[in-house]
Amino acid sequence: MRFYLITALFLASVAYLGYFPEQSDFHALVIGYIVAFAAVIVLYLKPLRFTSSQITYWLVVGFLARMILLPAFPQLSDDIYRFYWDGLLTLDGVNPYHFTPSDYIASGADTSWAAQLYPQLNSPDYYSVYPPLNQLLFAAAAWLSSSVATFSLLLKLLILAAEGVTCYYGIKILGLLGQRRERIFLYLLNPLIIIELSGNVHFEAFVVAAVSAGLYYLLKQDMVRSAIGWALAVGTKLTPLLLLPALWRKPSGKQGIAVLWGVSAVVVALLLSPIVWSLQSVNFGESLDLYFRTFEFNASLYYIARWIGQGIVGYNLIAYIGPLLAVFTIIIIGLNSWYAKKELSAYRFISLLLWLYVIYLFLSTTVHPWYLSLPIFLTLFTRFRFPLLWSLLIVLSYSHYQHGAYQEHYGLIALEYIIVFGAFLWEWLRDCSVVPWLMDEDPAAMAKNV
Repeated sequence: MRFYLITALFLASVAYLGYFPEQSDFHALVIGYIVAFAAVIVLYLKPLRFTSSQITYWLVVGFLARMILLPAFPQLSDDIYRFYWDGLLTLDGVNPYHFTPSDYIASGADTSWAAQLYPQLNSPDYYSVYPPLNQLLFAAAAWLSSSVATFSLLLKLLILAAEGVTCYYGIKILGLLGQRRERIFLYLLNPLIIIELSGNVHFEAFVVAAVSAGLYYLLKQDMVRSAIGWALAVGTKLTPLLLLPALWRKPSGKQGIAVLWGVSAVVVALLLSPIVWSLQSVNFGESLDLYFRTFEFNASLYYIARWIGQGIVGYNLIAYIGPLLAVFTIIIIGLNSWYAKKELSAYRFISLLLWLYVIYLFLSTTVHPWYLSLPIFLTLFTRFRFPLLWSLLIVLSYSHYQHGAYQEHYGLIALEYIIVFGAFLWEWLRDCSVVPWLMDEDPAAMAKNV
């Protein structure tokens, strides 16, 4: 009976987080997250081994939690309005990369929907940064919708399907690695994943689904289908490009590498071609440049660099520090990929992918909670668990919206990252080396890992 009561508590906490607290209700969010995580920890740790019936039960619970949130309108993010704006713009025959919303309104376009939707947008002076694949989904959902609420519901159904793909390939990867299937619940039942993807409609769900397929087929040495999976991830959000340099370490033989990179390049080029051929690449690039030079949220090392710079010159140097950190990220990723052993085991290879993506997050000027989706997925196949701890602590970033006014609370962010960095360093040092894929495989550690 206690088992089912805790399950009910978990589902109730998910429903509470999805329907009631708004972005500014910081304390309510923290309480809801703590309750949801506590319920998951108790339920996950209780059995030493999951039976087949228990695995089926938790699969049902994981997807039921997502289905509960289907009717809920996103409470913690207003990105949904920009998605809808871009979709309606496309349906009106206007290239979403051609106008900023402010420019479109100023042009005198006679569209009642634009006047109603415009006040809800969070970045009306920026060009769209969502790749063409996203725009296609926005347009399709907008075509089938009569309101932004219906639009949200349709996107949530697509995200639910993407989560099903992630679960399917995640379990298959665990099988290939000889690891227990119940590890998938570290992702499937993670409250952050449920709330931010299924609740707040973030497209990291499609990124993780595509990466899961690409990774599975890579381990199976099916280079064509693997390349398509990685390309779809890049086509949904550009950040998976950071992982591509590491891919040349895994395929066996030069032919496998050539196929993987060749097919990936062709598919990515096709997916991004609407930007290039519409001659709007300058606008798209301008928005990406502004992202690195203007936006800052829940950062770690960047805040330290900004503080040092401000102490020296007296003003915020984000216009220089942001791009510099981006270049530094690319250099570190390139060096780690280049100097990694040529034939990494599956465990070391996935650890490398996790390390590379975490480098990007640690050096980024902006780290929203849903950015942790891919690290949480990758950690399933390694010994590392610090992204799971981070998925709870990152709720502290919502303190920035407390009382309806944006104000950074550096003490809480410092607390978040002190704990995360501590766990990160302890786990990497425990795994033989700070860069464990440069070391030989440890059979004893791997035996424990399985």
